[in-house]
Amino acid sequence: MNTMLAGAEEKARMLEEQVMKFNRALYWGAYDEALAYVAPEVRQELVRRWKKKGTIKVVEQNVTDVVFNEGNDEAEVEVQVRYFKQPVYIVNTRTQQQKWRYYRMSGGWYLYQMEEKEGGADEDKAAAGGSSSRAASGR
Repeated sequence: MNTMLAGAEEKARMLEEQVMKFNRALYWGAYDEALAYVAPEVRQELVRRWKKKGTIKVVEQNVTDVVFNEGNDEAEVEVQVRYFKQPVYIVNTRTQQQKWRYYRMSGGWYLYQMEEKEGGADEDKAAAGGSSSRAASGR
């Protein structure tokens, strides 16, 4: 097997694991645990946005798409999230566009940007990283 291909496959497996752990922590409301999967340079901004949103309870999450860049060191992960805000218990759906980067020095994937779209309209752009533009993914 080509070592470059093996490296890409290993990175894909690692990304899948990190995405699962990050989103599971969000599901359970364990925000401090979720921050372990966020790039250090954007953690404060993400915490600020989470606090601004208030108490949200996630009821379901599904990864709907994963697109890697050519070098397999960045990936866009689309997650559909069903949730409600307390004290109003109406379930809403939003799509999160999570952008992950592979950090060679730490040997792992970290979230570096997250955009959220509610009902197809942009409600809360650029939860981390401060940019609301989508990376070119060929879609």
